[in-house]
Amino acid sequence: MSNRWKGGFVQLFFDPLTAGPLEDFGPLYAVGYNNMGQLFLGDKTNRSTWTATNTGSSWVTASTGGASSYNFSFAIKSNGSIWAAGNGQYAGNGQPTDVDYSSPVQLGVETTWDKVGSGKWDTLAVKTDGTLWGCGRNLNGELGLNNRNLTRGLTQVGAGTDWYKVGNGEYQTMALKTNGTMWSWGLNDQGQLGHNDTTNRSSPVQIGALTTWSEIAVGESFGVALKTDGTLWTWGRGLNGQLGRNNTTQINYPAQVGALTNWSKIAASFTGVIAIKTDGTLWGWGYNALGAVGDGTAINKSSPVQIGSDTDWAELTADPAVTGSHTSAAIKTDGTLWIWGESSYGQTNSSNNASSPVQIGSDTTWKKVAVGRSSMAIQGS
Repeated sequence: MSNRWKGGFVQLFFDPLTAGPLEDFGPLYAVGYNNMGQLFLGDKTNRSTWTATNTGSSWVTASTGGASSYNFSFAIKSNGSIWAAGNGQYAGNGQPTDVDYSSPVQLGVETTWDKVGSGKWDTLAVKTDGTLWGCGRNLNGELGLNNRNLTRGLTQVGAGTDWYKVGNGEYQTMALKTNGTMWSWGLNDQGQLGHNDTTNRSSPVQIGALTTWSEIAVGESFGVALKTDGTLWTWGRGLNGQLGRNNTTQINYPAQVGALTNWSKIAASFTGVIAIKTDGTLWGWGYNALGAVGDGTAINKSSPVQIGSDTDWAELTADPAVTGSHTSAAIKTDGTLWIWGESSYGQTNSSNNASSPVQIGSDTTWKKVAVGRSSMAIQGS
């Protein structure tokens, strides 16, 4: 059975080469802020330690999103159905009304959902046929629907069936198609769309003409991407060093970071980046006052720095959606889960921020994790 997961929950991944029944991973766990019931726990009580949601053992992917008090979550079961909980205002939970839900509610009856990811106000999902769907507040056209209208219920973005990978930022969206082209839409005041200008877009627009893009990640007003040759590229706002170019300069188009060709996976936090190389080492850079870089310090880093010396890192994620939340997470090849950065809502099973990765319990069956003020993770079945 193929492992179709390739990155953090705030990134959406669809692989047409392995399309078919979703893998049955297992039970869903949650921790943190739960003001709108977004933790799938049936109440609105915060959790300071990771807690089983008691919603069955067939979850395959999940995402947490929202800003300030408007928090919501989505998750997909192995049968391809999609579920949501949390805030209903601004269409956050995908339902037709403003009602909040503290227990997961299924959206429609379709069973062809493949991946889902949430940003600050909006959610995007991909079906197994490669179509792209979105819902949410859509303040800056980040749903790609050629408007800025609040959109209730998942609505198809265009007519394409070749969407491959999609990443939600704060107010912008990045995506890859199966032909290796890169696209973006939404807010562009910091050049975060990569078009060498600061013009907003409310529909997907291709970035350049290259067909060699393989990975993307989106933070607050910046983007990160990998090419098939293993090179690393960044653009947008660089105030906290998140572009990794040894400065804090804004760049309005994708520019290569160094000359290395062994970058493998990337994830963007609100104002930082974590990455894995092909040798299994873990790296970070950007804003670090709360320890989200993970190098044991609280000093911003404007160039990639290695996190520890381990060479068995496999998956990673970070939280780009919620202002003020700077949390990162990764899973090792042995199935252990590690979290660092802000932990004011118990993300590390403590209220203390962590400047280096902290192992969560002793379980070795973790498959996926979505971090932020509200965090969720899935274990193997």
